[in-house]
Amino acid sequence: MKFRTIPLQPNEVDFIKRMGGQVGIDARISELQTKNMDDLFQIAKRQGKVFMIHPAEKGCVFLEKQGKKYRCKIYRFRPKICQAFHCNLADDSLLLLFSQDALELLQ
Repeated sequence: MKFRTIPLQPNEVDFIKRMGGQVGIDARISELQTKNMDDLFQIAKRQGKVFMIHPAEKGCVFLEKQGKKYRCKIYRFRPKICQAFHCNLADDSLLLLFSQDALELLQ
């Protein structure tokens, strides 16, 4: 299974976790030999290197279908990178859009 990642600001990480989103960091095995995962996570959070993760084939976990349209369940509190993404698609093509490489689309 492939996963897509969305970069989060340090102040967005805890909210995304509370809302049920999955977050992660890019850590090397060599880093885990000298630090535990909690320490690496806190360092990544301070550096803005924590990511929201979702399965590539399902799209964003906060995107829900209502009738034939999709909406963001956390729209008012969505991550900054999502705020920068202006989308005016209102049909099934939105799910196709978000099930592809989100990093590429949102940068």
